[in-house]
Amino acid sequence: MDSRLSLWKSRRIKCLFASFFFSTWGSISYSQSPCNVSELVPVWSRLEDSRNFYGPHYEPGPMKYLNASYDQKKMTPNLNVGVEWMKGYFEGVRGSKAVEYYFRYEKGFTHDEMLRTDEWFHSTGIISYSTVKFISSYGHCSGSRMGQLDGPSYVEIFLNRFNQLAQPFFDFETDPLEPYKINGKPVFKIPTLTKRQGRVDYYQYPGPAPDYVVNYSKWDFLDAFLIRNSDKPLFIPFTRKEFLEFKLTELEQVYQKQRQAIVERTQVHPPEEFDRELEERIQEIKKLTAEGAWGYSKENMENRIRLAEENTTLKKKE
Repeated sequence: MDSRLSLWKSRRIKCLFASFFFSTWGSISYSQSPCNVSELVPVWSRLEDSRNFYGPHYEPGPMKYLNASYDQKKMTPNLNVGVEWMKGYFEGVRGSKAVEYYFRYEKGFTHDEMLRTDEWFHSTGIISYSTVKFISSYGHCSGSRMGQLDGPSYVEIFLNRFNQLAQPFFDFETDPLEPYKINGKPVFKIPTLTKRQGRVDYYQYPGPAPDYVVNYSKWDFLDAFLIRNSDKPLFIPFTRKEFLEFKLTELEQVYQKQRQAIVERTQVHPPEEFDRELEERIQEIKKLTAEGAWGYSKENMENRIRLAEENTTLKKKE
C-alpha cells in the first residue's frame, strides 16, 4: 500500500507529546538450545542510560534559556510510564528471551550553527528531549535448533521530539543544511494520517509489511502513533494560496538577485559615480562661464547644464 506524502508545517506551539515508533530490522542467529519457543518468556532489563550534556555547559550565554525544559528528574517518571505501558502491552507474549531498554536524555545543541539546522527548534522553540528504546529478539525453530530473528523488534518512545515520522525539506541550491521554510515555517514531509482518536494520531509508512517479508534487514516499516497534550494537530497543511504567494515572493527575490548580478557585471561605474561626475561637470560649466571662456556664456549655461544631466541619465540606463 502506498502512502501519499504532502507538504506540512508544524504548529509553532510548545507541546509535550509522546511519539511511538515500531521499526523493523534484523538478522538471524542460531544457538544449540532445545527448540521450544513457547516456553520463552522475555526477561526485562534496563541498560545504562545515555546522556547528552550539551547546552549551557557547551555554549554559555543568552542561549542557555533554551535548555530550561531540560530536567532529568522530571523526564525519568515519564519514561518509566512508557516502560510500564510496554510491559502491560506485551504481557503474555512468548517467544523472546529478553527485552533490553535504556533511557536517553538529550539536552540539545545551543550553538548558533546547530540551531540553524534544527527543524524541530524552528518549529517549536524546544531543543531538549528524552527517549526510551526497546530491543528484543524473536525466537523460532529451525529443525531441532532455536534461532533468533531480530525483527520486528525495535520500539522507541520519544518525549518532546519526533524522529523518522516527519522528514524536513532542504533547498540544496541555497543551503543544504538549513530546513526549507515557507513564511518562516519549516516544511515537512509526513505519511498520510491513517486515523485519529481524540488526541492520538496514527501513522503508517509505507504501509503494512507484506506477508512474504521474512528477513527485515533490508526493510523499514513504520507504525507510529503520536499522543498530543492539545486538541490542536501537530502538523497543519499549507494552503494553496499560502504556497503560491510564497513562491511568487521567492521568484521576485530570485529576479532581483539576478538583476543585481547583471548590473554589477556590466556596469562600469556605480550610479553614485555618475552623480559625482555630473556635479563636477556642472561646476566646471559655471566656472568657465564666469571666466568668459570661448563658447561659454550666460545665455547657453542652462542649456549646457541640461545637456549634461541628460547624458548622465542615458549613461545610467546603459
